[in-house]
Amino acid sequence: MHESESESSAVPRSRWDRVLAELRPILVLWALLSLWSLLRTWIPAVNEPHYLCKAKHWWDPSWCDRDFFLASSNPHLVYYITFGWLTRFLSLTETALIARAVALLTVAVGWRELTRPFLPRLSSQALALTLFLLCQAVVNFSGEWLVGGTESKVLSYGLAFLGLGQLMRQRPLTAAALIGLATAYHPLVGVWITLCLCGVLVWWRLRRPDFRPSMRLASAAAGIWLLCSLPGLVPALLTLAEPVDEYTRYAGDYLQVYYRLKHHLDPMEFAWWRYASYAVLLLTGLWGYRRWMAQQADKQQQRSARLLIGVLLFSLLVAAAGVLIGLRFGLPAEMPLFKLRLKLLKFYPFRVFDVLVPLVFAVFVTAGFARMLWQRYRSERRIRSLLNTVTIVTLCVGLVLPFSDRDSSRMSPAQKQAWLQACQWIRSNADPDALFLTPNRSWAFKWFAQRAEYVTFKDCPQDASGIVEWNERLSGLRKWAETNYDDRYYSNREVAELVTMTGITHAVVDRLGPFEQEPVFENDYYRIYQFARP
Repeated sequence: MHESESESSAVPRSRWDRVLAELRPILVLWALLSLWSLLRTWIPAVNEPHYLCKAKHWWDPSWCDRDFFLASSNPHLVYYITFGWLTRFLSLTETALIARAVALLTVAVGWRELTRPFLPRLSSQALALTLFLLCQAVVNFSGEWLVGGTESKVLSYGLAFLGLGQLMRQRPLTAAALIGLATAYHPLVGVWITLCLCGVLVWWRLRRPDFRPSMRLASAAAGIWLLCSLPGLVPALLTLAEPVDEYTRYAGDYLQVYYRLKHHLDPMEFAWWRYASYAVLLLTGLWGYRRWMAQQADKQQQRSARLLIGVLLFSLLVAAAGVLIGLRFGLPAEMPLFKLRLKLLKFYPFRVFDVLVPLVFAVFVTAGFARMLWQRYRSERRIRSLLNTVTIVTLCVGLVLPFSDRDSSRMSPAQKQAWLQACQWIRSNADPDALFLTPNRSWAFKWFAQRAEYVTFKDCPQDASGIVEWNERLSGLRKWAETNYDDRYYSNREVAELVTMTGITHAVVDRLGPFEQEPVFENDYYRIYQFARP
């Protein structure tokens, strides 16, 4: 039996047997993903307060109704609709567990479908999955990750994988619906994958005489994709088309690309070793693909591989264009055609490339390794045992590696305990309509304290006017703190000016101060002040 054949030669004897035979590998992959997610990224993960608090507020606008970020635009509306209703009955932590489970189950199904033409054995699919996770834990290009906390892109990638797998099985209408849903959950992920896929299909249409899809089929697929993607595309397009003046739009783009999200969007911020690492992964993955193709006689499987590699290569073109667009030798504003290049960079040109390179590397390295084992041992049981052993070792290595998001608070145990104690006091004592000034490292404040924040660096809106106001709020606080610190403390009069300027009712401080008035709560790390309402 070769690697291209089924994992088991036994034919299921009943429909129930067939269902179990199909469910078992999905559940195993789901278990691996869930184990990685929960052990590598504890709840709440770095972006879970950002997404789930937004989802909770969308379903219950009275919750933290004075929070600036929660009241901003809703570009991930489909995600908020899908999971936000759970927060009306469950805690945010319980909602996060359910959302993670649903999203990772989608990824498991998508991974199974996408890799089956190259890795029909469950043991090979599991090894490729753990190798992919390990690669993402060690290095990424622009900060893109797939398995961690819950957010819209996890569902989007899972649906896109499933859609590509369906296209490999020559089910274009199903594929169009799935990739359309992927776009609905995360428009940027879905649109980039769609464009890369369209590039492959157009290339095949021009270069391969045997590829001549009918216009009726292509039109039906496009219509299904558009219909399924509209619930997410419309809010995203409304955010982009926000009626603001040219300066506000420019300022929002600049703050997004070169300040708040420069670690994702500005290629000049990516370390040289990220470029080098991804070059190695890319070349190794393409080498493994060439070897696999040379040893594979099945035309349908070859076509599936060409599809996957084609999408990867078009994502490489997009990423390379992003690097050229962002390339500079001075200040950003000194670049020719700066405003145009700025607008293009904000669309995350490196996002899909960041995921597909380790995916292709993991798939074809695993395929080559499995074939090598077969050539050496020719024993199904022994090969499966060796693959499972390597999978467990790879998983364990990934789980013990240092990982900054293992505890997204970035606090020492003592400071974290003090922060949670302060949040619990606020939740028990502050009015529900209170508005808080929080310190720079205000980890998951709304999650634990259940109260609104005036502004926080992490929670940045995505519409231009919201981004500009976010920056003005941060700048205003910084200016107030610096201007009134000449005498090394903040008087009641100076605090009253701050309250009038911001409308805050409370402040949680760690280093800011001292204040003339006494705190209403204090521990070893934090002090809470309550101010008279203006």
